[in-house]
Amino acid sequence: MSPPGNLSSHDLAFDVALREAACAARHTYPDDDTRISRALALIRAGHVTLTAQGALVKSGSSPRVYTVNGTCQCQGYTSVAGGRCSHRYAVSLSHKAQALLPQLHFATLTRQDERQAWGDLPGIAVVEGERVRFYAEDALDAPPLTIHQRMRCPWLVLGGNCGLALAQATADGTGTAPAPSAGDCV
Repeated sequence: MSPPGNLSSHDLAFDVALREAACAARHTYPDDDTRISRALALIRAGHVTLTAQGALVKSGSSPRVYTVNGTCQCQGYTSVAGGRCSHRYAVSLSHKAQALLPQLHFATLTRQDERQAWGDLPGIAVVEGERVRFYAEDALDAPPLTIHQRMRCPWLVLGGNCGLALAQATADGTGTAPAPSAGDCV
């Protein structure tokens, strides 16, 4: 699997996990779309550093760095419902994306029929029981293809687990925590 542009395979997997986490947040808090989008921008710009005590989040509009550990010192924290500022969303989405990695697999979608023929299409598959969402690596801005019965889908081949691959690469010193910059959740 060769990722698009300058994204490594691990960055691609983390970006898919990040999109999944953002979609869930938008579903739960539809009025917070702007803050969720800002949080994604902070993560993708490398402005979030997770620490043992919480996180450090650099502002997207000033040189200020906020300590986020359930609270935040920004004006948004005190002015929005539940203190759901973009900095807290950035930390939450980062944690949730990391937690989602074990559900992700490198995958290949292969299909050939009389109407349409295409070869191997590499991507990332999000596996939830029998339901799978497939993100094609060359179409990250497109919505994922949802497959409702994985066992009845012979043209989807699951490869290695993304969470295990990242952990192994990090342990070997060949991988680092990703800072993706690909497309947004749709």
